[in-house]
Amino acid sequence: MIKALVGYTLVEGITPAEYDEWLWKIHTPDLLANPHIEKIVYNTVLRPVESASGNTMSLPKSMPLYRVAEMHFRDMAAYEAYRAWFATHPIAKERGPAGRTDFKFYVLTEVTEARDESTCANATALIVRRGASMFLRLFFEMRIQPAQHSVVPQHAVGRFQHPVILIREI
Repeated sequence: MIKALVGYTLVEGITPAEYDEWLWKIHTPDLLANPHIEKIVYNTVLRPVESASGNTMSLPKSMPLYRVAEMHFRDMAAYEAYRAWFATHPIAKERGPAGRTDFKFYVLTEVTEARDESTCANATALIVRRGASMFLRLFFEMRIQPAQHSVVPQHAVGRFQHPVILIREI
């Protein structure tokens, strides 16, 4: 997997509300129209972290950021195809980030993940312990919540990486 990481602040005079209105209604749909991008994750910065895990060392002062965005691609070929796609499907300048986004960095990264596999094992054990019939009953009694935006913001779905289906308890 390849990720493009983009750190930015807002251009002076742009409010977070104005920015998010443009981001969710214009920019994100424009980016997701490109068939070569898998997903975008927007990480709004809460605060800088002052020391490494376990307080093993102090960290240098962080650059101020409003958000760090992640654009996910299957591989480098998908990223290159994403870039090339815009040559034949350009985004109009007035719809783009100029005048709104003050980029601090934009880097391309190769992803290596570390996960706690016990989370998946615990979910599987629950299904086995309680029985597949309970799982199926819950599955068929679900409600689908409508999205607030034309795309579902990551903060609205928590740890889920797929469309959210809310299941009520019996």
